[in-house]
Amino acid sequence: MIAFEMARQLNAQGQEIGLLALLDSYPVGHAKLAAKHDSSKSELRHYLRKVGAHISNMRTLPLTEKFGYLIDKSQYLPIRIKSRIWRTIYRSYQSLGQEVPRALRDVEEFNWLAAREYTPHFYDGQITLFWASKDLRAKFDLLEGWQTLALGGMEVHEVPGTHLDMIKEPHVEELAKKVDAVSVASAAKGPASYIADNDHNPPQIIPASAKIARRNTS
Repeated sequence: MIAFEMARQLNAQGQEIGLLALLDSYPVGHAKLAAKHDSSKSELRHYLRKVGAHISNMRTLPLTEKFGYLIDKSQYLPIRIKSRIWRTIYRSYQSLGQEVPRALRDVEEFNWLAAREYTPHFYDGQITLFWASKDLRAKFDLLEGWQTLALGGMEVHEVPGTHLDMIKEPHVEELAKKVDAVSVASAAKGPASYIADNDHNPPQIIPASAKIARRNTS
């Protein structure tokens, strides 16, 4: 998300961005822009769609793997509860004008807090997303989120692996080939700034006005 914000600010200053490459990054804060006047209904619809996406994912799995999927997703609940408690304590100290005790200065929690409070702005350019398509999750959230933010459309390259292992062997070699191909193609268009966030199959070019659906480029 840092790469996105860097590109957006440079673009707003009149600099040309030749390539904004995102490695399976989540579009933090996109729902804040997608939500219009009735934010409560918007949040409810988003939650129901997310539940529906997970149910759809489970239907594709054999019985033995369904339980593993549930266990995998349920492990995030304690983390979210812990983060909520931490934020409550942190804001209590803030409201009292007191410094947070050293024991509570958790870098990861500060990162999550920054992400929650971040409100992105629209980017007047194209995003290139390298999507770890083997991850079973609410895919619409990732794709539609970037589509909301990128006014110039989105180019999607599916890569093997999950969010955690796409940059590890054996998947990293395929990722490197695709990143290299995209970089070469972008460089051929002329001098510009190139920003990346941590097969030569044709990519999907998704205009900003298009409706996102699951596609396969492999």
